[in-house]
Amino acid sequence: MTKISFQRNLAFLFILTLGILYISFLSLAFLKIFSGFSMQLIFLIDALKNNHQNLIPLIISSTFYINVLSGIILFILLLRFFKSLDYSFNKIFLTKKFLNNLKSKRQNQYNLIKIKEVIAFTSGFLNPQIYISEKLIKTVNPKELEAIIFHEQKHQFNFDPLKDFIVDLINHFLPSFPKKVWIFKNYSALVEINCDNYAQTQLKSKTPLVSALLKIEEPDTRNNFYLNNFSEFHERVSVLVDKKKPNFKNFFTLNSFLLVLILFTTTFIGKSTIFYQCNHLVKCVEVLFSHQNISLSDHCKE
Repeated sequence: MTKISFQRNLAFLFILTLGILYISFLSLAFLKIFSGFSMQLIFLIDALKNNHQNLIPLIISSTFYINVLSGIILFILLLRFFKSLDYSFNKIFLTKKFLNNLKSKRQNQYNLIKIKEVIAFTSGFLNPQIYISEKLIKTVNPKELEAIIFHEQKHQFNFDPLKDFIVDLINHFLPSFPKKVWIFKNYSALVEINCDNYAQTQLKSKTPLVSALLKIEEPDTRNNFYLNNFSEFHERVSVLVDKKKPNFKNFFTLNSFLLVLILFTTTFIGKSTIFYQCNHLVKCVEVLFSHQNISLSDHCKE
């Protein structure tokens, strides 16, 4: 159990570091690339407007392609980042709305809710709460209910709803790459297996947990809200019945590679001189849209 707890905390730290490094990469890339991208567009407009003989040399130059393509890629990444922020905070709003609309009654360890599903979940960032439906109480036996409560308490103690929000945000703003889905699926599996191990240790038996898992429905609300649902998950059952040994070595290896890759890319961009730099971008824009007969290609290429 100690090993699994360490691994799940390390996995969260890896993903959090990956997100922080990626945001640092975007920030530095914006500072390095935006000026060059803007200036190439300004040179293009200037050539079309005032200096046609510079048009062909400009658009066939490697500097033009490097800066323009880098700028386009950067804006796509930034758009994805801000769309992810909008998605995640909208999901917070929907989760809060969902919880506020629940008819709940506080019990000793959980909130009893009236809902059509056989469901148990933990929600809340700074003060996580356990929610169990009346229909679930009628479906499981006392030992199974105890196993469910212990499992959800582990989510509660570890502030998993808050961590899931952070991981989900990072998942959405990172660009697509091979094994990305696999990485975040394995993180979720590691979290659930850790909570299962806690419940199993508390009960000194895995039987109630396995039988409870097989009785719980996969809720429709799984992907719509920030809820740590207790539901059937193939890897969990396989691990609990000893058909599969949890092995997350590849997870940490791939995450380590991604951390090194982002760190290397960020350092390369920071030290690179391939991006065109203009220390008077605003002045160049003013000159472009003024009536002065000045060639920006000659004025700025110093």
